[in-house]
Amino acid sequence: MKLATIIDGNGKQARPPVVLVPGGLIGWLSWEAHAARLAPTRRVLRVQLLNVAHGYENRPLPPGYSVTMEADALAETLRAEGVVGAVGADVVAWSYGAEVALSFALRDPQRVRSLTLIEPPAVWVLRARGTFDEEAQQVARKLGSLGDEVSEDDLEMFAVNVGFCPPGKSPRQMSAWPLWARYRQALRSSRHAID
Repeated sequence: MKLATIIDGNGKQARPPVVLVPGGLIGWLSWEAHAARLAPTRRVLRVQLLNVAHGYENRPLPPGYSVTMEADALAETLRAEGVVGAVGADVVAWSYGAEVALSFALRDPQRVRSLTLIEPPAVWVLRARGTFDEEAQQVARKLGSLGDEVSEDDLEMFAVNVGFCPPGKSPRQMSAWPLWARYRQALRSSRHAID
């Protein structure tokens, strides 16, 4: 299984490609400006995670869905795009995509030249350090409770708990709310991110 991919820039340049792995809400849209800046000098691959693609199309997640399934799909996608060998790629990933990219990099390190993780949902780090306090556990339980149908109320809870809006402001007042609401079904993977 491969991930949908948008390729920007010149694929014939000697520099390693940049792979942009999105978070689990608006997907590759979040990387458009970055890809535009990088494309003049690099080949840029923007992948769409399975959970986002299925959420956009309001399809159920594949049977057995997991972070591992996403990492396997990322590996297959990079193989298909010729990202192999000693050079590897510069992988940049955000939020849930950072968890997927880390899983991929740990299993396939020879294809990763560099790895930049932005806000990974690294609950396992908190647990290992003994700092997974009651407040963090409560947030994890809330995010893990998102089911197979994500309502606007669920989206609002998610946006507040992950810090998408300033304290005291409703996410529904944010200019990004219509976009978030449109693609909210992609959040069905939240329970997998905190396992």
